[in-house]
Amino acid sequence: MRLVRILTVPILAVGLLGIVLASPQTPAPAPPASSASSAPAAPTPSPPPSGPSIQLSPVIPADVSFGSTFTLPALQQDFDVFSWNSFNAVIWPPGPDGSGDPGKQPGGTPTGDNPTVWEGYRNVANVFLPAGKTPTWDGPVDVPAVCKAQYQPGMKVLSQIGKTPDLLNETTEPFETGPLVDQNRQYTRFEIVVNRSMFDYILGNSLYSQAGQKTFTGPVKFPCGGGNQVGAIMIKASWKVMGINKSRCD
Repeated sequence: MRLVRILTVPILAVGLLGIVLASPQTPAPAPPASSASSAPAAPTPSPPPSGPSIQLSPVIPADVSFGSTFTLPALQQDFDVFSWNSFNAVIWPPGPDGSGDPGKQPGGTPTGDNPTVWEGYRNVANVFLPAGKTPTWDGPVDVPAVCKAQYQPGMKVLSQIGKTPDLLNETTEPFETGPLVDQNRQYTRFEIVVNRSMFDYILGNSLYSQAGQKTFTGPVKFPCGGGNQVGAIMIKASWKVMGINKSRCD
């Protein structure tokens, strides 16, 4: 099974999911008829699950791994494991080439914070540029005019509005009625990033501009993962301002 991954990442409030692997229980054998003891016999241990397991690894899985059971609950769990392993890999500290560094661990800094693999992906604001300008993977960040006075190299830019007509509005995406405002009256900010595989497909087919989209004969088929090849990945992230009331939990 091959697919294009779209991961939704709540950046500053990530819930941990506990997965219980259930398998049929073998009934305990009845005690011998001659036994005078009333204590039940110990149950026979259940066999280990045959499907994939969640791994703390910097390697992004290229495809879904399946166990030997092909029921809907088992297949759903296989996809859940695939999603979690993808998530674990993209939040890994990157190495010089941008992929996860096996010599590091997430949260392995004094503050518990670390750069992540997915933050090295290209923001769609820097892919779908004004006037259909050709994007580059390592090009400069497109900084809105109102932010240029405060911007310094290395800062993250979270755009509140689209840069070109009809571009997806990343601030108002959760609701059609307007932006999401938290209890401290701060905007929740959003960004969408794509990995190199998806970027190259957009660039190679001129899908970054309206003119290119009009001449594209389609259909759109982003690269799929398989073997050792990671396919197209898009990540949607949401950001919340923390510490308004001097607490990291605000």
